[in-house]
Amino acid sequence: MKLWLSEHAKKRMFERGISLEEIKEVVRDGQKWREGDTVHSRMHGVEVVYRIVDSDVFVITVYYG
Repeated sequence: MKLWLSEHAKKRMFERGISLEEIKEVVRDGQKWREGDTVHSRMHGVEVVYRIVDSDVFVITVYYG
């Protein structure tokens, strides 16, 4: 499984000071729920919104939630 970041997610990571390692941890171990065709995962106050595309994770956005 690969992790892909949208340009929007990259911009939000930089603006909010959220590292790639934090995103990986939240996707792997966070509390998850579905909203439509997206998955939300939250852990330690960081929320990652992503889609599963051909077994890969495509991160749409990331923020403190």
